[in-house]
Amino acid sequence: MAPQDSPSFPLSSSSRWRLLAVFVLLAATFVFAQQSDFIDGLDPYAVREWVRQWGAFSALAFIALYTVGLLLFVPGTLFTVAGALLFGQLYGFFVVWIAANVAMSTSFFMVRLVGGQPLDQARYSLVRRMVSRLDNRPVQTVAVLRLFLFTAPALSAVLALSRVSGRDHVLGTLLGSIVPTATVVIMTDWLLSFVYTR
Repeated sequence: MAPQDSPSFPLSSSSRWRLLAVFVLLAATFVFAQQSDFIDGLDPYAVREWVRQWGAFSALAFIALYTVGLLLFVPGTLFTVAGALLFGQLYGFFVVWIAANVAMSTSFFMVRLVGGQPLDQARYSLVRRMVSRLDNRPVQTVAVLRLFLFTAPALSAVLALSRVSGRDHVLGTLLGSIVPTATVVIMTDWLLSFVYTR
């Protein structure tokens, strides 16, 4: 059997431990988030009221909250809607776009710091095909993934564990998040009426 078709997934001892650390970290974060008062009753209106307290620093406070929320597995759509509700559609788009990119890149670099890039060693044919796409067209591939999956924490984790460079991830995320950000911002009134009713 050719190496690329081998069902094995050989990892060095350090890579296995680092990958395990990522899983433990993500699982612990998810459990903490579910038990935390931080997300209990969190909605766009609550985000708006909290951010408003920061006055002239409200945009920075929003970016920080979006980043922490994404690390705690709070859906990014909630913050995107809150940003449009707070800052309006035009200015809100730019604030939300920057906040989402800071949040996604923070998740990416945190997972990479802990887990490294073990997917480099993958021999599963499916994984190798995915990795080869990142090798050949990294920015375009990341952009397409972000276009459809946007702020999904799992996507940030998988990309961090792959061989895509931090620079290519940032560029691809910046490009791929434009359309979903604009779409959610434009649909804010509908989402507030049918999804985030109080």
